[in-house]
Amino acid sequence: MPWTVANFIALAVVFMLLATVSVALRFWARTNSEARFGVDDALIIPAATCVVGMAVTMIVGTQIGEMAQHQTNEYDSNGPVYTQTLANYEKCNYILQLLPLASLGFSKTSVLCFYRRIFFINSRFLIWNTALMVIVVLWAVSFFFATAFQCRDPTILWTTFEYARTNCVETIPFYYAVSISGFITDIMILASPLPIIYRLQLPLTNRIAIAGIFLLGAIVCGAGIGRFVTFVNIGHGIFANINDITYFTTPVFAWTIIESSLAVVGANLPVFRPLLLRMRAYTSQFSSPPWSRIPLFSTRFSRSSRGFSLHEVYESDPPIRLLGTSISNQDPPLKKQDTSHQNEQTEPPSVDRGIYVQRSFE
Repeated sequence: MPWTVANFIALAVVFMLLATVSVALRFWARTNSEARFGVDDALIIPAATCVVGMAVTMIVGTQIGEMAQHQTNEYDSNGPVYTQTLANYEKCNYILQLLPLASLGFSKTSVLCFYRRIFFINSRFLIWNTALMVIVVLWAVSFFFATAFQCRDPTILWTTFEYARTNCVETIPFYYAVSISGFITDIMILASPLPIIYRLQLPLTNRIAIAGIFLLGAIVCGAGIGRFVTFVNIGHGIFANINDITYFTTPVFAWTIIESSLAVVGANLPVFRPLLLRMRAYTSQFSSPPWSRIPLFSTRFSRSSRGFSLHEVYESDPPIRLLGTSISNQDPPLKKQDTSHQNEQTEPPSVDRGIYVQRSFE
């Protein structure tokens, strides 16, 4: 689509608001549930802040650097003149290379910390989770500083034409490396909880629903693919459009903020269940759909040495509440239960092993 300043700014504002509103809803959902605030909640704040910084930079770039506008070229007797407007564009471009790396690094780490809260009882998962954290932190830090010092003297980026720069990395292959490696880490993070969810002793439909909650982050992978395809297209035509770089590179900045914003949203979505329950309770005042008559029950379970817990996700009276867990290689013998008081809600035995299912019909 043809870019204009108006739709470029609109895109920046929309995805900035999308990220900030999702963070606000995350904290609202936390305050309206039994779950405590954790490291994952803290890490999402700088991730969203970087998205806001990206949007502000894009808007400023349209005003002082001709972003999303056809480049104004000036010449003198010695050839092309490096204008202040082009210098402003390159400064904004430099900032828009750094902020996404920081934002994505915080978002990915927030998701991993969230997984750690949920599956904290599974030692194998914790080892894999820790390894992923190390990979993500190294990815974000290494590429951040590699981008910051892509030229021996970074100021050359906004004082010299791109084709005349020296002592700098090869720009196009470097961008490809950032994009591809970031996509790989996204896939690794998304896939990490699936084996545990597969082993849940729940009906297949319930397991699919739980997996779907964690796979909401797949929208980030889609944005990452879009960004990579844009990198490839821009890379193939960059030198043919070197005199109109302020307009030709516009899609790169657009996909960059889309990916970073959706990464923040994807990290927040699994925490929104209390909000959805509140909305369901509100709408049920006006209608009574068939599924509202389905009995609600809670499940308290534990497993063997591969045990795990999902109690942090569903701490707001959901239809299926996954609570405590245990580490044990042997299950205790089944105990005879007194069924004389079927209407009374009883707590499961305080034995730290075995599988206990508690149902409370409403």
